[in-house]
Amino acid sequence: MMENISFENKDEENQFKKTEPLNALHSEHLTEGFSPIIASISSEQSADGVSPDRAVPTEQYRRRPFPEVRAGRLPEPKEGTQNVDWFAQSEKLDEQHFIHGGEKEERTYVISPLNEQDKFSHEFINCVGVVVTGKDKETGNNISFFVHATPPAIISDDHVHVKEKFIGDLHSQMEEIKKRSVAGSIDAVMFGGNYLKMETATMGEYIKMMKLVSCEMNKDLGFEPVIMTGPKTGLGEDNVYYDNKNRRLHIVRPETGVDSSAGYLPKDIMKKEKEWKGEANQKTFFGRFLNRFRR
Repeated sequence: MMENISFENKDEENQFKKTEPLNALHSEHLTEGFSPIIASISSEQSADGVSPDRAVPTEQYRRRPFPEVRAGRLPEPKEGTQNVDWFAQSEKLDEQHFIHGGEKEERTYVISPLNEQDKFSHEFINCVGVVVTGKDKETGNNISFFVHATPPAIISDDHVHVKEKFIGDLHSQMEEIKKRSVAGSIDAVMFGGNYLKMETATMGEYIKMMKLVSCEMNKDLGFEPVIMTGPKTGLGEDNVYYDNKNRRLHIVRPETGVDSSAGYLPKDIMKKEKEWKGEANQKTFFGRFLNRFRR
């Protein structure tokens, strides 16, 4: 049985009782005056070494040596930015009030606290990410939380307990942001993941994960989050920075300008998969071999 929630006015009640999913691509879930999260997507090979729309050197987003990543000593892009560190040990995450899979399930998922800080997370290889933001009723400032989660640990039949805990924690954060935010101010997006022909398991994992998370978010928010980019169809990772004040998401990934770098709604995922399959096929050894004779 669902808990009764009180609303300050009729507009707020209507916002959270929508039964039909609103089209987030058209900002139907936002009331006038509230902007959606906008993404800036650039490649690691940017000619000038600077991410579009923000004077932050691309090098700060690039992959660091693995031992340094594990130790959690990554430099933050800007002073005061919260590092949503998927590699951090549970003790460190607890100290910073992060929600996570638990000591026995480290490196499954990390959910940041709900606050006004900018946020950054490193190395989305097969991992997927979520950002949810809203305008705080008391301060009038944007607040947000950031999720970094790995599909195999969430959707596997061998990890049902992790899946249940993850969904529960995600719902808790969404309920919290709904209570604290002005009606019609909440937006949510997803990103990350990969779809590799040479690792066929990742193809199904990506589809299942995006369907699961978007479905659970729709239950709470009344709209499907926009998925800002498709999955990577080659090797590499996404590195992501969220500018909370300006609702700007900055994604640095191995390549842009391809089918898989385009955003979409979860309901269109099976249609988009056809594009990713073709792209992934071209990145296999056999696909590259055939391309030599097509030029």
